[in-house]
Amino acid sequence: MEYGAKWIRENLGISRDELRSYEKAGLIPIKKDGCFYRTYNDNEIERIWYIRVFKGMGYTLKELREIAENDDFDYGPTIEDKIKELDLSGNKITEIPEGFFDNMTNLEYVDLN
Repeated sequence: MEYGAKWIRENLGISRDELRSYEKAGLIPIKKDGCFYRTYNDNEIERIWYIRVFKGMGYTLKELREIAENDDFDYGPTIEDKIKELDLSGNKITEIPEGFFDNMTNLEYVDLN
């Protein structure tokens, strides 16, 4: 199934500008339909959601791109470091939901060249 920016804004709360920043960072591909509207498939929607979750944990798009470019990346220690960093800054993450890491394969680098 294909989704447009309007659906993403209404259902995920992510603006067009935010989507474009994800595209510019190389985290999601730029795809347009026959009328030149950007479209996103189910895997890209899942990736967009992961990006949003990680941003909510304090990750920058640059950090996410570095993570996505590393095939051997170990999420556990990095997320633990981010939690410690947030604790030191006064922000808190109380727990990481069980199964959170199970489907991390959709956060991958998109070569825009």
